Formats: sequence, C-alpha cells, structure tokens
Amino acid sequence: MVTAISGRVRSTNYPDRYIGHRDSPVWVEPEDSANLAPDATFLKAIRID
Repeated sequence: MVTAISGRVRSTNYPDRYIGHRDSPVWVEPEDSANLAPDATFLKAIRID
C-alpha cells in the first residue's frame, strides 16, 4: 500500500525510476524521456470498508 502520494511515484532504491502504466499493467521504468516524470502521476486512493 502506498500512502501520502502527491504527484509522481519514484523508487527510493532506484531514484532514476518511476512507476508508470501502459494499458493497465504497471511498469517501473528509467527516466529516459522528458515526459516520463510528468506522465507518471497517480492520485491517492482511500480505502472504504
């Protein structure tokens, strides 16, 4: 579970890698293009039981 997300999700162990998605699967990719970081934006989801 990821909490307190604001903006993009970046790996702590690999700071040049961001979590992104492509047609539903989630990928961890290197930041090798100018639009990767702005495109890797996620909203915080709140679980409702």
